[in-house]
Amino acid sequence: MTKTKLKIITGNLKNYSIDSPRSGVTHPMSERIRGAIFNALGDISNLSILDAYAGSGTLGIESISRGAKKAILLENDSMAIKTIKQTIDNLKLNKQVQLFPIDNLKWLELNNDTFDIIFLDPPYSKVNISSLLTLANIVTEGGVIVVSVPTLSVNQVTKKFKDFILIKKKSYGRAQVLFFRK
Repeated sequence: MTKTKLKIITGNLKNYSIDSPRSGVTHPMSERIRGAIFNALGDISNLSILDAYAGSGTLGIESISRGAKKAILLENDSMAIKTIKQTIDNLKLNKQVQLFPIDNLKWLELNNDTFDIIFLDPPYSKVNISSLLTLANIVTEGGVIVVSVPTLSVNQVTKKFKDFILIKKKSYGRAQVLFFRK
């Protein structure tokens, strides 16, 4: 399996290429989808970010490039962890980006942080709606949860996320991106 190069779209790290892990577990998000997500989010300066299924780390690093104050990346795939660590070191982002090589629900047991924006982009073969909801509950009041799931999971997600306001829904092939506000 060859590595895919993912580019940071804009901000102070614009055009930096990030390797996508050589793992069958992660699914790199295209620049088109990432661009649409960040355009929908608008100004994220000084916000705190959680990427609960980090994969390549691109969503968190793109957030930092666009002015977010910190990004927490959770990932438990060893290939992805290695790739993210290398990217954080190469970009000297150790003060702004923290990688936790742990299952996201285990991380929740050990932390009580809240976040302004939470990205939930699980491997499509392992979508667990209850886990997504548990992670979404640590968003700040007025914060945004961005959920990327296969089309088949959308109805289940919207039913489970009934305590959040669905503010936007976008379709990209087999991927659906849902934006919720607390």
